[in-house]
Amino acid sequence: MSLRNPLKKDEVETPQAAMPTGMAKKSAARAKPAREAAQTVRAAPASAKGKPAVGRKANPAMMSKEEKKEYRRQQRDEEDRLSICTNIMLRSDEEYKKRRRLWWVLLVAGLGMTALSWVCMFVIPSASSDLSTPAGMAAMVSLVLAYVGIIGAFIFDFVRIRPLRNKMEAAAKGLTEKKRQAIIDEDYAEAERRRVEKEARKQAKRSK
Repeated sequence: MSLRNPLKKDEVETPQAAMPTGMAKKSAARAKPAREAAQTVRAAPASAKGKPAVGRKANPAMMSKEEKKEYRRQQRDEEDRLSICTNIMLRSDEEYKKRRRLWWVLLVAGLGMTALSWVCMFVIPSASSDLSTPAGMAAMVSLVLAYVGIIGAFIFDFVRIRPLRNKMEAAAKGLTEKKRQAIIDEDYAEAERRRVEKEARKQAKRSK
């Protein structure tokens, strides 16, 4: 008569529920579908695609052809508004207006002397060949003064006018976009007011 080993029964009939529950929970967590995690990801709206970044530095290399075109247009508009605002601020600066008038005097004087030297040489042909004559001396002196006036105007612009222009441009860059637009609108309103007053004066003269 054979004897049964009681240990074999325990090994064979070990229930599955006796396995550690921690492993089952961990496996169930790993088996979750990925769509639940994907639900937290938001897709960009379709209207936001195809438009260049506004208000922050964009990378033109990452843009499409239409986006680059729009980006360049926005840049040109911003540069135009900055230039207009700078010119308006310069026109209201008294020191700039004084220096600008002096620049015009030098430039016009130089051009006038150039014209005078050419007149002397064409009216009196001997003035260009014989500088000892009064006409020749006048032509030479006027030509020298013409160079002095024109070159002096360019030097004066570089030394005395350009620093003021750069200063005003830096001040305009420091303004907000709203403030720049307000300056442009105010200047336009003032120009429109002067135009209306001029038309009114013309109408008053015609009615007399």
